[in-house]
Amino acid sequence: MWKKEITDTLKQAGLVFSFLLLIPAVYWINSMRLTDNQHFSHYAEAGITLSVLMLVFSLAYMMFSSEDSDNASEYLKSLPFSKWKLLAVKILPRLAVAWIFIFGYCCFVWFPPAQISSNNALFRAGYILDELLIVSVIPLLVMLSGFLTGISDRKNPVLLIAFLLLTLYPLLPGPVLAINLFNKALMHQGNQTVILISIIATILLPSIVSVFVLIPLYKSWDCASGKMRSQIMLKRMAIPTALVTALWGLAFTQM
Repeated sequence: MWKKEITDTLKQAGLVFSFLLLIPAVYWINSMRLTDNQHFSHYAEAGITLSVLMLVFSLAYMMFSSEDSDNASEYLKSLPFSKWKLLAVKILPRLAVAWIFIFGYCCFVWFPPAQISSNNALFRAGYILDELLIVSVIPLLVMLSGFLTGISDRKNPVLLIAFLLLTLYPLLPGPVLAINLFNKALMHQGNQTVILISIIATILLPSIVSVFVLIPLYKSWDCASGKMRSQIMLKRMAIPTALVTALWGLAFTQM
């Protein structure tokens, strides 16, 4: 099964990164249309950033696509190994591919934003570690959320919306709220360690709680049908999803 999942992962990753072939075409078209066209590196960085995000979310969402196409979702329950091995077999190949591309991207194009840089070397190092933690944890949350959605009904539109709300939060509203918190703490001369911990908590904690509240459901997933698992999952996700939705609204009112 490891071989199948690794092969599926590489095929899905290749499909996503074929999107990069559009970058030279877009650059060439804009060169013909615009007199002050951006340098090609601008297009490459934007395209690679979008591709990495697409990679993480598509790998998570497509995790059970082969079982769906073969109507073999319930077959997974009869396989002769534990639920936790199934979790590892599904998530680890996809997580490894995502991390390889994310950290490769960070090594070449990622730098701490100028407005948050500091002459304090310790603070700057802490900020970098902060960011590395975020980019390592977010893919794990996305993959785990995608897996838990997949064992229920990943084509359920309500579950899909909840999946996107929970997993996009650390990338969109989370940083907005974190920067606002950072600015307020800086104005009051807050402790730098407290600021860094607060930023991590503001960005990651809501999604971590929202995803891990579903772990008990996974422990008993073989005791229910896919439809029933979807209903149970929606009930368990109601409060966390409402919390994250409120944070989305709060972030956009502060933008």
